[in-house]
Parts: sequence; C-alpha cells; structure tokens
Amino acid sequence: GALVLYLVGLIDHLLGFGPSVAIPGLIFITLTLLFLIATTILPALQGLVVLPTYLEITLDLPSPCPYKSPQSHAFRRLTAASQRGFQAARWVMAQAQWLIIRIRELLYQVIRLEATQPRLKFVRTSHQLYDFPASLWQCTSWYDFDRSWLSLHDFM
Repeated sequence: GALVLYLVGLIDHLLGFGPSVAIPGLIFITLTLLFLIATTILPALQGLVVLPTYLEITLDLPSPCPYKSPQSHAFRRLTAASQRGFQAARWVMAQAQWLIIRIRELLYQVIRLEATQPRLKFVRTSHQLYDFPASLWQCTSWYDFDRSWLSLHDFM
C-alpha cells in the first residue's frame, strides 16, 4: 500500500516537470507497479493451473510460487475464500489449458515436426485429487501452505 502511494506521489511530482521528464518516469513507475501486481497475483494463479481437470502427465509437480509477500498471501486467501468460485475458476482455467494443448497438437501436425512433437497423455483426475488444491489454498500461513504443497508433491 505504501509503495503504491509513494509512486502515485512521485507521478504527481514528475508531472510538474513537463512531459520530457514525466514520460520516462511514468514508464519506470508503471513497470514497478506491474511487477508488484504480478508478484501479488501469481501465487493465486498457480492454484488455478495446478492439477486441472485434464493433466499432461509429468513426473514433477512444479515448485510453489516463491513470491510469499503479505499481499500475495491475502490475495491467495481472498481467491480461495469462496469454494464454488475457486472451483469454477479452476474449471475455466482447465478448459483453457486443454484447448491450448489441443491447438498445440494441431500446430505440430500442420508444421509436421514429428521429431519434436511432445507425447501428450491426458488423464481425468480423481475427484479427491481435484479438490485437494482448494484445501491447499485455504491454508492460514505460508508454512502450512508449504507443508501441504509437499504432501501434494508426495501424493503425485
């Protein structure tokens, strides 16, 4: 919160010097704000794409998102507050991921890169495994979240 207010004040200050000074400053301030927004949202987005309805079989579960700021924790808890909303968002992300993988398969067939075409195998996840990330995302602390993530990793 304080960083955002500081940057808004800095924008106001730079606007007094004219566009030749304000525009480069605005670019750097915008990049800083985009980085802040990304590091706040990325941990919650990871919960929407981990274990979708259809999985591309992999041996490794990705590492948890390393951005563990208080803002990202609050945003993650907010996104998981509504169980139905969280499951609906995960379903939409799963359909989008499935569509992207299918489009990728078609592109490989059109381009005819058989040697580099990934071997995809889809499985339908069990209902118990599908509900696990929702409970994982409702952990009250980053420590509990990491422990649950490791148990999910061991389950895979």
